[in-house]
Amino acid sequence: MSKIIAKILVTIMLLAGVATVPKTFASGTITMKVLPPENFFYTGVTPIGTTFTVDVVLQDITPNDDLVGIEFKLFWDPTILEGVKLEIPDGSIWQEAIEDDNLWKVKMELNKVGGYVHYIVTVSSLSKGYEAGYLPLDESPSGIAARITLKIIASPPRYGELSCLLDLKDTKLSNGAAAPIPHNVEDGLYRYVWSPPTTRPYLTVEPPSVTFLAQPFPPYTPEFDINVKINNLDEEWHLVGLQFRLGYNTTLLTVKKVVEGPFLKSFGSTWFVTHVEFDYVYVMVLFWPINATNPFAWPEGSGIVATITFQGIYAQEFPWVGTCDLDLWDIKLSDERAMPIPQNPEVDGKYTIKGYVLGRQIDVFTQYPDGFNGKGPHEPSDAFAPQDLVCLTAYVTYNLDPVQNKLVSFEIHSPNDDHIIYLSAITNSTGYAKVCWRIPWPCPEWPEEEIFGIWKVYATVDIANQVVTDTLEFRVGWLVELISVESLYDSYLKGDHTRWKITFKTISAQQRNVTFTLLLQDELLVPIGRIVINDYTVGGAPLLGEKLYEVMMVCIEIPKWAYIGEATAHVNAYNKLPSLGGHAYCPEVTTTVRIVRP
Repeated sequence: MSKIIAKILVTIMLLAGVATVPKTFASGTITMKVLPPENFFYTGVTPIGTTFTVDVVLQDITPNDDLVGIEFKLFWDPTILEGVKLEIPDGSIWQEAIEDDNLWKVKMELNKVGGYVHYIVTVSSLSKGYEAGYLPLDESPSGIAARITLKIIASPPRYGELSCLLDLKDTKLSNGAAAPIPHNVEDGLYRYVWSPPTTRPYLTVEPPSVTFLAQPFPPYTPEFDINVKINNLDEEWHLVGLQFRLGYNTTLLTVKKVVEGPFLKSFGSTWFVTHVEFDYVYVMVLFWPINATNPFAWPEGSGIVATITFQGIYAQEFPWVGTCDLDLWDIKLSDERAMPIPQNPEVDGKYTIKGYVLGRQIDVFTQYPDGFNGKGPHEPSDAFAPQDLVCLTAYVTYNLDPVQNKLVSFEIHSPNDDHIIYLSAITNSTGYAKVCWRIPWPCPEWPEEEIFGIWKVYATVDIANQVVTDTLEFRVGWLVELISVESLYDSYLKGDHTRWKITFKTISAQQRNVTFTLLLQDELLVPIGRIVINDYTVGGAPLLGEKLYEVMMVCIEIPKWAYIGEATAHVNAYNKLPSLGGHAYCPEVTTTVRIVRP
């Protein structure tokens, strides 16, 4: 067999006109191996479509081996992996031969259907290589003979795995006399293991807080809806059952109705069960993925599972305030095996009702919806952005009866009194007086110092020679403000997938949609990748306060044509993309990473 191999290699060399330079042949110690030897991936971390690389490497080469030619086949299972590329990377065992224009790629075959590569490489001229000193081959600059890029194309079964050998076969090493070199072979292994998702679902009450100014007679509030929402549900959990109980104060509230939300029904068929007990609402939803358009879809994402309609049934005169928790408890989520699905802590809600007011009254509020507009004595409003239009409405009453044709005075102060605004208006037939003005954005280098912060509104009216006053505060700033972007790694190779963490905050109590973009430019300002996250929902900041968020962004692959050096990531936050008529919420943030050679 060794004679046949030697004859084949001699024939190949003669066809290329390679002059054979005899060298002393000694028994070799070389090991040809696949590195890394174990290529393990998990579904909860690595999605289908991810690529990875393995190298075929020669180790423990000695000068006596007189290595000048390499051949191998590397096999994998083409039903679970797809071959993407076969290459000789920079810094390989052949680097000096490449630089000397003396490399002969006899065969560099990638067979996707068969699931293998066939590699035969030597030099065009042995004498040239010996004279230049890079023959016989050694492990300088490295022992890497080839790099193979593979793509994951199949998912493992639930609770199982897919695996295959990265199997080196038909390996041949040749010396300068066209004789085979004995060697060892070490295969690699690929495993793709099903693992639970890294994100856990949880339930929330939305809106997280509702506040009413009571009417002086029943019903003390209008009917209002509370949604129970499931968040961050990964389809890999295979949710089939959900139950919860929502507790409330029966002195303050009564339940008017309970209906199923649209979320689970959008994925398949459901059975919705509910009943109202003394001080809680019980809800159970069973799900099975039978859907004409997608018979195997499992629920994923976030959405409303139930809507409960309440009404306030008790109140007293101001300054009385009543509150109760909308308390989620006994929450159970289960998969198709009736096993519990782990969950993050639930987020409860809160109901507040403020006492009704009699006598001379003025109430100033903004144009935002109830609960965010500052209705009620000395209540704050939700935040505004620079240049936003602010409309203030004063409601003037006596014993809850509207008072018309009254002159209402408004005075508005910026945080440091750099801007003070004076306006007035007359109440209409329904007791309302309205003024509007726009948040200024002056020309100093740092207008934020003048404009950002807590603004205060004073509204007064004279009713029968007695002046009554209401105040209102609101915050001005970037409604969504980017704080930082960080890369999880300081440097990346070409072909690596980048990972980023964006930190930002909102001062908005109301929910707002944000579209995040990340653009990566290499050292020569060439855009080499982008990520867009559409319609990310933020909000829930306390009035006059703020709420902090962190978002992970992944999957910009550093392309082969990117320039080595310092790359810059630019992150922006839009209400919608500029091509759709949107605008940025705030200035962008940037960071740098290095693109490096192996």
